[in-house]
Amino acid sequence: MQIKINGKDIECDEKKTLLHILKENGIEIPTLCYQEGLAPESRCRLCVVEINGKLVTTCNSYPQKGMEILTNTKKIERSRRINIELIVPEHMDSCVIGNKDHDLCKIISRSEERRVGKECRDRWSPQQ
Repeated sequence: MQIKINGKDIECDEKKTLLHILKENGIEIPTLCYQEGLAPESRCRLCVVEINGKLVTTCNSYPQKGMEILTNTKKIERSRRINIELIVPEHMDSCVIGNKDHDLCKIISRSEERRVGKECRDRWSPQQ
């Protein structure tokens, strides 16, 4: 099946989720609630992409012929930022993993690199 990802034509397996297809094509999509081997629940809504102007979760969506997917738009970044901002306050108070080497802390770090959610980071970063 042929789909388009960020303007590039891609041949893909219609039985794989968009999340798997994107990862196979070197596109990193953030996730929190997705766990390999379990049914996707799309609760965190961080794995969104834009298809025909609509935000769609990739963990539970499958390709359709001729689908055009955008993975890095302002609409996507805004959606992810809002969802992170809803998750971060609770996480910052309860994170017990010393090295911060898990998905949410990695996502927060990536958002820092991309300057996404600056207000949230400023609000929840330790005072220096």
